[in-house]
Amino acid sequence: LRHNTKPKPFVWSKSAEDIITRERRALDKLDEIRGNR
Repeated sequence: LRHNTKPKPFVWSKSAEDIITRERRALDKLDEIRGNR
């Protein structure tokens, strides 16, 4: 039994900059919730 016999290449839907911006916003919010600011 072979899995993924016809794999499709992964296609990024967002730019790296968009992903990093969103991550920073989430981490800032988490710090705010935890009271680290």
